[in-house]
This record gives sequence, C-alpha cells and structure tokens, in this order.
Amino acid sequence: MIVDARALPDGSLIQCDVCIVGAGAAGITIAREFVGRRVQVALLESGWLAPDRKTQSLYAGDVTGRSYFDLDAARARYFGGTTNLWTGECRPLDAQDFERRDWVPDSGWPFGLDELLPFYEQAQSVCQLGPYRYTADDWRGHGVRPMALEGGRVQSYAFQYSPPTRFGEVYRDELRQAPNVITYLGANAVDLETPTPPQLVSAIKAVCLTGTSFRIAARAFVLATGGIENARLLLLADGVERSGLGNSHDLVGRYFMEHIYLDAAAEISAPKGAISDFYTSGHCVDGRRVRGILGLAPDVRRSEQLTNFCGVIVEPRSTLLTRMRHVLADVRRRPAHRSYFVKNVMEQAPNLDSRVTLSRDRDRLGCRRTALHWRLTSLDKSTSHRAHAILGEDLARSGVGPFRSAMGGQTDPWPMAVRGARHHIGTTRMHGDPHRGVVDGDCRVHGIANLFVAGSSVFPTSGAANPTLTIVALAIRLAAHLQRCLACGGS
Repeated sequence: MIVDARALPDGSLIQCDVCIVGAGAAGITIAREFVGRRVQVALLESGWLAPDRKTQSLYAGDVTGRSYFDLDAARARYFGGTTNLWTGECRPLDAQDFERRDWVPDSGWPFGLDELLPFYEQAQSVCQLGPYRYTADDWRGHGVRPMALEGGRVQSYAFQYSPPTRFGEVYRDELRQAPNVITYLGANAVDLETPTPPQLVSAIKAVCLTGTSFRIAARAFVLATGGIENARLLLLADGVERSGLGNSHDLVGRYFMEHIYLDAAAEISAPKGAISDFYTSGHCVDGRRVRGILGLAPDVRRSEQLTNFCGVIVEPRSTLLTRMRHVLADVRRRPAHRSYFVKNVMEQAPNLDSRVTLSRDRDRLGCRRTALHWRLTSLDKSTSHRAHAILGEDLARSGVGPFRSAMGGQTDPWPMAVRGARHHIGTTRMHGDPHRGVVDGDCRVHGIANLFVAGSSVFPTSGAANPTLTIVALAIRLAAHLQRCLACGGS
C-alpha cells in the first residue's frame, strides 16, 4: 500500500515490526524481501512519485575542502531515490577490496567476498542484470575480443549495465499491492527517540512539509537514506546522547569517500583495431550491454601499494585534428591510428578527516543542515600516477600506444577537472570494534539493539566499482538477518 502521509491525523502513532527510512535502492530492496511475510513494514519516503523542488531542497548543505557538487543536486529525493538518475553501471567489489591492506589506512571489512557472493547473485536479478560475470574473458563466448595485454599487470574486467532499473517504477506496483508493507510518501524522519540510556530506538518522529507530524514505533529500524543523510539522522538524534546516536567515539560522518573521476586523464593513440568497441561503447549480449575496462591486477596493487584503479576507455567525438591524422597515416601508407581518452575511476583511501557534520543552518523542517568536508590524500594521488605509468608501459609493450598522461607530476596539484561521482560512501562505516566503526558486521549500530543502517555509508572502503550492486546485495543480506532476528523474538 502507498499512502500520502499528509492525510494522517496529526500526532498519530503507527506501530509495525520494521520501519525503513528511505525508499531508494536499499530501502525498496529490504521492503521487498518482506512482501508476503507475517511482518508489518512501514517504508518512509521523504518525497513523492515524481521530483519536487521543496522536498529536494532539504538536501542543501555546505561544502568545504575539495570542490564538490551542490548537495541538493547530488542525490534524488523521491520514490526510488537516486536510481531515478542512475546510468545502470554495475560491478561487484573485488575480493581484495574486502581485505585489510597494510598500505591502505583503516581498510578491511568484517567479512570477505565469499560472504557476499550469494547476495550478489540475488542482486543481479533485482538490478535486472545478466549472469554474474565480470571479467572480459567471461564474455569471449559471446563475441567479445579482450585486448591482448602482455605482462599480466593490466587486466580486462567488465561492467554490466542495468536497463537502468528505476526502483521506484519497476517495484512500485509490487509495493502498492503488498498488504503487509505500507509506504508513506512525504514523510520526513527528523528524530530517533530513545530511552535513557539509549540502548534501543523506541520510535521515529516524522514530519510532512505541511506540518503534519507522526511517530512510528517498531521492533527494528533501518536507516537507508544515503551516505550523507544516514549520518545526518544519527547526528540529529542528540536528545539523549549530545553527540548523536552511535557516535560515542566520534565516528559518525567520518571517512566520507567518493570515487575519484578524471574524464580525460590520459590519451592513447592506438593502431586501428587494437581497441575494440567492447571497451569504448560496449557489447550487446541477449539485449544487455557489457563493457570492458582496464584495471590493475591485485598482486600489482599489493606490490606497488596502490588503491583500486580502473581506466575506462572513451572514444572522443571526431575532430578535424583526428581526421587529419587519419588522412596523413593513409598517405604515409601506415595503419591509421585512433585517439582515445582514458577516464580515471579510482578508489578513495579512507580518510578520518573527510567527513560530514551538521551546520548551523536549518531546513524547512527546523533540522540542522549538513556540511561536507571532502579531502583526498597523497595515496590517492600516488595511485593515479603509478597506475598511469604501468598502463603506459604495458600498452606500449602490447603494441597499443603511445599513452600520454594528463596528471602532471607527483608534486603538482590535482588537475582542476578531478571530481566525484555522486557516490556517497563511508560515514557510518562497518567494523566489529565500536572504536573503529559505527555499525557491526550485521549493519547494526554499535550499542543500539534495534537500529540498523543500509546503503554505501556502511562500506569501510569504496573499491573502484559503482556501489549500487553492492548496496543491493548488502540490503538483501540485512533483510535476511532481520527476518532471523524477528523470528526468534529479538530486534
């Protein structure tokens, strides 16, 4: 059932088993896992079925540190969340991304890739993808021709592309027809109510922009509002704990990570035919698109002490200069060379000082807005430079090149065009030790018996893969954990 929260009597109390805040990829996935079960679910969505300017403005906040997007333009605040803007690019994290890496500060997940594999496979279906295959070699039988690269340091991986799946459209009817799941539109969570001491959440207070307010009491609560808003809600819940819920060790909001993008980080001039369309525009398999990317082998990242890196090859639009190069090559009776750009897609190393806090400004609901301070480290820069050197050497050895980097020298400032990807990662990181993480391995907030967090804010590290597939896999895993807890009478 989907209802307009403005129609509720002011001061209402809603009682349910599970309350999920946020109807994006994570929230909708968790809600779907309960459809048809003997569990009553309330799904709160701040927005509506279409974008609304006043609701979207609730995301506005301050940005310091590195230049970043306006925060109210970095996510979509309506039913379906940012899947409404998603390009559908999918890839799981690598096995090494889950490991503790001595050269990457604060790296390591509470579990490895093997733990998440069955949930990744389920997430393939949720995201309307093909089989779980993410190396170029996996697609040889479908006409894909991977690049022949010597040395083994550079490997070909693959993205898969969802249609893209607009969760708010694709799964709307299922949730509308579910008798045990009620979605409340226009419902803004503004406070998490707790007893003293705050060992559990007793209710969530929600407010509509019209002023209608109500409360939701549940056995378990899940925050699924994104990497910035999850931290904001915990920090706003300062009625009992002045620093906010789950923030006894000053970790809520810290370790904000992005994927570091640089669109024209390098240029390759390759013989015609050396780089197939698989890498530039993708290859269609059973109506679905797969695309090749270049990445560094795990043992290379380890020996060189680098974070995760991949290069996406882009064929620039034809220019007069490019056409002239082809004409001159023909005149000289040499195979025509074609120019390509390499887009850097990089993991950001965890950084305690890259963080989300609350500002003094308040939104329409009276809640303090967010302030984002985004910072990079020397490891981020050294990874980019060394990765380019390895790419250039191995491409040249394989007859593909020359390769020209646009990164400048190691001591030069970052290029002005370096940007994020609107992937909000970290801020409620996962760790078994409450001194080092906000949530445990089951995504439960340390010290709060019935409060859980879903989405990429729990990632301890970002990897170099787009986060949506991992968000969905973790959401399915969390839903299974909640079902077990509720079945045995716990939170």
